[in-house]
Parts: sequence; structure tokens; C-alpha cells
Amino acid sequence: RRNYISFLLAKKIICISHFVKNQIPRIFSSKKIVLYNYVEIFNKKIKLKRNHKILIKKNINKKIIIFVSNIHKRKKPYSFLELMKKLVDKNKDYVGLMFFQSPKNEYLEVKKYIKKNKLGKSILLFNNLPTHYWIPFVKKFRRKVMVATSKNEPLGRNLIESALNKIFVIANNSGGHKEIVSKNSGV
Repeated sequence: RRNYISFLLAKKIICISHFVKNQIPRIFSSKKIVLYNYVEIFNKKIKLKRNHKILIKKNINKKIIIFVSNIHKRKKPYSFLELMKKLVDKNKDYVGLMFFQSPKNEYLEVKKYIKKNKLGKSILLFNNLPTHYWIPFVKKFRRKVMVATSKNEPLGRNLIESALNKIFVIANNSGGHKEIVSKNSGV
């Protein structure tokens, strides 16, 4: 009863499950929405850039390995790049997609490492794109895996978003990753 004023003033009432939605009086039904994955709202609004659509068509049958994170030491981007080097040395069908929000100097360091290790054709960098752009982008590929190399990640929102979008996850066995990744969504 004490929430009635809040419910009356709210434009939307966001519920984390149908159970919660059913606990709210029916008079507020038009305002109630269940969001298991709030990213689904953004997916409908995000339009892929033309050059990204071309890139997807070009690589649709490749094996896509995804890194979504900031580029700093704890996130271990160079572990991802080393993994990609080993995979590409064995099979040229692997393509790494790195989505991140990082300052220009960190971006340039990663580019330098990629060039030095001759990974330029196998690693595609996507810096400072809109939040959640990577999800509708990556969903277009047929074979994809999210790799989370970060150490002692408190939550790992990207892992949750990947699992909810049926993108298989391979994660470091530390921090919040252990609580998120299940047998159905990754290892």
C-alpha cells in the first residue's frame, strides 16, 4: 500500500520477474513491464552501421571470438590477444572482435601489439561504440563465443548479457564469473 503513490507517479513499473509483476495491483497493469534482460530494449533501438553490416556478411561463416571489456590490466586484454594468436596460427577461420570503451592511448597500445604480432587481419577493434551495440552486432554471426579473461571480476555483466542472448561463454574461473557461468551457458 505504501508504494501506491510511487506507482501512481511512475511512467513505468519495472519488475524483475512475473512473480513480482503479479504482486502489484492490477490497476497499474498498463505501467508494468517485466525485464529479465534490459538489453532487449536497446537491441530494438540500435541500428547497425552500414560498414558493420558489410563486415558481418564478409565474416558470417567465420568462427567469432568476442572480447567485451575495458582495456586495463585486470581485464587481461593481452591474454585474449595471445589466445587469438594461437587460434589463428592453427586455423585462419578465427576472427576476434574486441569491443571496449577506453582512452586513445590504451587503444593505440592494443593496435601496436596487434600489428607487432601480425594479427591485423584476424582482430577487429571497436572502440567507444554505444553501450550494448555489440549484442545485436554479434548475434548476426553463426558461430560465436564470448571469452572473458578478466581476473576477479566482481559481476561480469557482459557474461550475463551473453548468456541471455545465447552466446556461449568461456570465462576465467575467478571472482563473479564462477557464480554466473552455468553448464548451459558456458565453461
